[in-house]
Amino acid sequence: MSCSRIASLVVPLLVFGCAAAPQASDQAGLLEQVMQAEQEFADTMAKRDFAAFQGFVSESAVFITGTETLDGRARVTEAWKPFFD
Repeated sequence: MSCSRIASLVVPLLVFGCAAAPQASDQAGLLEQVMQAEQEFADTMAKRDFAAFQGFVSESAVFITGTETLDGRARVTEAWKPFFD
């Protein structure tokens, strides 16, 4: 493959990647959003609010424990239910 052919494939990816990356000014806001969501998730445990916990678990969630893999919201929440009782 010629160098010009490689460049024609790589340069658009680099340009797109740079354009898609968050700017430094946006990163602080994104970090705050992640920290807020993490705190709200942790609060579900502290408050023993199982319904709120379920709202954070995606239908396609995968939780890996020391002995098994839990696939999907139903399996994950079923396994975690005792922590809320």
